[in-house]
Amino acid sequence: MNILFLYINAFSVKGGIQRYNINLMQALLENSKSDSDQKISVISLQDISSDIPSDIQEGIRFQSAQNNRIRFIIQVLKAAVKADIIIFGHLNLAFPLIGILSFWKKKRLILIAHGIEVWNIRSILKSWCLKQFDQVLTVSNFTRGKIVSQGGIHKEVVGILHNTLPNAIVTTTKIIEIPKLKEQYGFTTDDFILLTVCRMSLGDRDKGYDKVITCMSEIVSMCPHVKYLLVGKADIAEQKYLQTLINEKGLTQQVIFKGPVNDEQINDLYQIADCFIMPSKKEGFGIVFIEALSRGIPCIGGNKDGTVDALLNGEAGILIDPDNRAEIINAVRSVVFKTCPEQILDKRYLIKSVQENFSFTTYKTKLNKILLEK
Repeated sequence: MNILFLYINAFSVKGGIQRYNINLMQALLENSKSDSDQKISVISLQDISSDIPSDIQEGIRFQSAQNNRIRFIIQVLKAAVKADIIIFGHLNLAFPLIGILSFWKKKRLILIAHGIEVWNIRSILKSWCLKQFDQVLTVSNFTRGKIVSQGGIHKEVVGILHNTLPNAIVTTTKIIEIPKLKEQYGFTTDDFILLTVCRMSLGDRDKGYDKVITCMSEIVSMCPHVKYLLVGKADIAEQKYLQTLINEKGLTQQVIFKGPVNDEQINDLYQIADCFIMPSKKEGFGIVFIEALSRGIPCIGGNKDGTVDALLNGEAGILIDPDNRAEIINAVRSVVFKTCPEQILDKRYLIKSVQENFSFTTYKTKLNKILLEK
């Protein structure tokens, strides 16, 4: 069985979709090692050979289009001749390829649908492309529901392949004591740290971090030791906006913008966090939530997107209306004062929930079962 995976980028850019692409490639690679009949080929629109880790390159046939769309189309059509299954990592890669490939009746065409790109499709062309796939795999029930509700595609065609955590993720506390780690990053032992990890952009504030900042005055008035730590890359315009907002609210001591960090630092920051919060509205799934849960960190997320799946319909985290200030404030207060449901604060329960629902083993087993279906 020859499997061809097409994607935009994974290793050259950081983000939720990129991490999904990495996990998918690693799962395909591991499954192929236990089944010699599976041969994996990968074509990236933007990643180049030097971006790909050696352990992945050794097990797959990799090609790069070097951000040239025409070259990408030619490479795909050549590779598709021998492919039995072709997996599109994003709907934006579909045209015009899907129109050509759909004529090859013996080839199974699968789309990975992440979130907003398929939630409310207004383009007639994109809508047509979506309907040409033999199977659509969504990262959440929320996204699946959005696709089905638009009509024109049979619900049996739309399945779910939840996001996962990489096998190597660190889910245990370092030997270093948490108080020392807090001090290392400029916090005191008594500080209660709210954490958000995301990219920040002037054109996309649907992660809800700005809403948390506007709620911090009320939160601090009730809980003076609460600090809000924002981690991630921000474009220049957004960074200026956030700094102005922080200054205007008089929160320079309570809101800390850390910026982008490396993998070791992000693990440290997860270790010292007391609560992860991201009241988003456009998350296809929200992998950062299961990254937090895997460390046993209580989570607060929005109830209007794929976060609902990541937090197991509220069983593993507090779901709030991201547009409701009172709900954001009350959710934070309930975690600080431990008045929320007990399981939300139970580290063992949270870690176990992630392992049972989103482990890499579960993910690659489900993926293999899907690909082997006739």
